[in-house]
Amino acid sequence: MKRTDRLFSPVLAKALTVIGGVILAFALLADWIVGGAPGIGLHQVVLAVAGALLVGAGMHSTGEARQRLWSALATRQDEALLGLGDVAKLAVIFSLGSALAETAVLATLRFGFGQMVRIGPHVVWMSSLANLAVLGVLGAVLWAVGTRWKKLRTPAVVVFVFALLAVDAIIHRLPVAARADSWAKWLLVGGAAVAMSRAMRSGYSADRPSRYGKTAAVLASVVVLLSAGVFAYPGLRERLIRSGLAAASQSPNVLLIILDTVRAANLSLYGYERPTTPNLERFAGQGVVFDRAIAPSPWTLPSHAVLFSGRDPNELNADWWLPLDETHPMLAEVLSARGYVTAGFSANVAYASAEAGLARGFHRFDDFAVKPGEILRTSFMLRRALRAVGARSVVASENHGRKVASDVSDPFLSWLDDKPDDRPYFAFLNYFDSHDPYYAEAPFDTLFGPVRPMTLNWGSMPDTAQISAWTDGYDRSLAFLDDALGRLFDELQKRGTLDETIVIVTSDHGEHLGEQGFMRHGTTLYMPVLHVPLIVRFPPAVPGGVQVEAPVTLRDIPATVLDLIGANDNELAGKTLASRWLEPGRAAAPVYSEVREALRIPNRYPNADADLYSLLDEQHHYIRSSDDREELYLYREDPHQSRNMAAEGAAEAVLAGLRAGLRRQLGGEPRTAGGDTLR
Repeated sequence: MKRTDRLFSPVLAKALTVIGGVILAFALLADWIVGGAPGIGLHQVVLAVAGALLVGAGMHSTGEARQRLWSALATRQDEALLGLGDVAKLAVIFSLGSALAETAVLATLRFGFGQMVRIGPHVVWMSSLANLAVLGVLGAVLWAVGTRWKKLRTPAVVVFVFALLAVDAIIHRLPVAARADSWAKWLLVGGAAVAMSRAMRSGYSADRPSRYGKTAAVLASVVVLLSAGVFAYPGLRERLIRSGLAAASQSPNVLLIILDTVRAANLSLYGYERPTTPNLERFAGQGVVFDRAIAPSPWTLPSHAVLFSGRDPNELNADWWLPLDETHPMLAEVLSARGYVTAGFSANVAYASAEAGLARGFHRFDDFAVKPGEILRTSFMLRRALRAVGARSVVASENHGRKVASDVSDPFLSWLDDKPDDRPYFAFLNYFDSHDPYYAEAPFDTLFGPVRPMTLNWGSMPDTAQISAWTDGYDRSLAFLDDALGRLFDELQKRGTLDETIVIVTSDHGEHLGEQGFMRHGTTLYMPVLHVPLIVRFPPAVPGGVQVEAPVTLRDIPATVLDLIGANDNELAGKTLASRWLEPGRAAAPVYSEVREALRIPNRYPNADADLYSLLDEQHHYIRSSDDREELYLYREDPHQSRNMAAEGAAEAVLAGLRAGLRRQLGGEPRTAGGDTLR
């Protein structure tokens, strides 16, 4: 008996194994247990290694456990070698099996726990194809090299290699998964691969070819059936809903166009020096242009939730990781109940999607793309393999699976051709081209100066060159998007439906391009991220060539739609914007916006550790944080918001009124970070 076997009794050996397993599990789940974000730090890596050592010591103390461990890792002399066909079947088994497991995890997270996973239902076949490509190539390499080094062709080795990648992909989908480069995660992945290798080697040795083939056939059948359901379900659902619609009314069509991340300041429609929006200018001449439309939030989900519900963001639950719930009715639901056919076509799959809670009331909702780039975005195994062979730049691109303007316009126009002629429609289009990384196709990709890399570390202060490069790219994307809108309006005009349609063009939020030292959006409540375009066109009910100077909120868009279609009952919150063009001298009520504390952003951002609230009236822009910071700007006289008047004694009376207005807006005395109420 070896010394290590004499050191531990069987009871102690089992105890060491259990204790080590508990420590290892805690290391993997610690952040999740304490309610934090998933991940592993250095201290947890140390715990994981310690736990693994204790497990190893406990197992090594008995000859049986040691023999099992070695038998799992070693190749037996009598073990058969796999042919190319058997390797291919194993590749199918692990590719499809891991894809189905990933799909099951994602479905559980989304439908069981209400989490946003940002992966579309086509993952079941996209991951299957991508995984099969990776394991197919890897299996061919193992078989080819194994003609010389035969150990590589044994079931133990082939299964271990396939299982390593498959388990890695599955674990990546779990919210408690460690970082891809953490030691602890690889201990778990490696252990699972060893166990699977041992199990499959013993279970498939006698009649391997037939059992491999049967398993592969079963998995392939499941993937095919699920994929067929994914493709067929939207059409079947739409036809079923249409069959139960109420009698059609003679109401006008409604087209709501959201230009994601488009700020008013860079549109020639609003006086910008570069000709970024000639088509919008032509279109706006036939409707009402709102000079100071204010977004309810500086990022997508809460703004869209407000646009669809007519509720202020503080009345809604939509948040960074929390989809919109079903508390309040949505515009699409109200219009569907009136006999409208409804459809949404969104290019923002992160936050303007069905899983974000925005598809309620839509008979059809297209978000995730079915295109090659989406396969790469969807498959973790494929991205891992490309990184391993040095193709990091391919994987790092943020445009994989991106839907460009034509991917929104073309399906919408096809849907129009197929919809019943006797029913009005409500369609929602979200264009994503002006969201970073800004997108433009030829000839717009070379406008406004040379193309330069848009490099900027998250949270760093941008310099002049970076701001210039980002501004050029942003303006190019605006010109490209404007061209797409022009072509869309021309198509609707050719179909003879444009003048029968209430068309509303706006944006969910703007973009920082260096103002106040910030880039992008979602982190402040300054005007670059709140001031957005807004055009309403519907002749003759909406007059042409009218500009409204008073500030308005996008919250009132649903009520405006109901007013223009002649719905007298107030089914949604908000007030019609028609009063703004009918009574231009009427005083405007303060406009409210907010953004909640963000996740894992640098401390220099205003909402890194606090919620932010904003009120904007005819002259003043008031910003308040939940940790008691105040800002006040005369935004007409100070468009760059460089002079904070909150500390000036002369502004105290104005501040008092705005503080009271914010309290009314929030329905009471909001708590600050220190526990005090707002003054």
